[in-house]
Amino acid sequence: MDESSCPLRGVGRRDLQVMRPVSSACGPRWRRLLVVALGLVALGGVACSREGQPASQHRLEHDAAFPRSGASATAGDPNRCGASGETCTAGPRALPVCVDGRCSQACRVGYADCDGDPATSCETEVLIDPCHCKSCGRTCPPGEFCVAGLCQGRQDPLVRTGPPAPANCNAR
Repeated sequence: MDESSCPLRGVGRRDLQVMRPVSSACGPRWRRLLVVALGLVALGGVACSREGQPASQHRLEHDAAFPRSGASATAGDPNRCGASGETCTAGPRALPVCVDGRCSQACRVGYADCDGDPATSCETEVLIDPCHCKSCGRTCPPGEFCVAGLCQGRQDPLVRTGPPAPANCNAR
């Protein structure tokens, strides 16, 4: 993957935050980074940053978030996505994104698409769901609550929580 085809362009210069490095083939001088866009979670989203440079927001802004020379100016624009200029749409609790010239959607912070069904969009509230606490498939022990994405044995009266975890999350 060369620098002009790095994903997650056009999300917005001030919107990107590095989550953690991940292994991949971004190119000889690039490394791939999982990122979160403020206000949305880009599930499986990645961006590239030059090797040897700090994984900082500055590097993402200039090296990954925007097209480089030779790249389409609309490749990452959800209002004019790809060669056809398609307007991207998104379901409830999601935002439209354009990645590599194709429309997709990214879940807002606190939500995730745990069932993989585009029709239900970002259906899971991962900050309170004990069967998907903080991320899809991360279950709390039976009887515990998911409080702000952390499994706890009791509810916090100051923080909204969901029901306690069932004995079998797969059965619900």
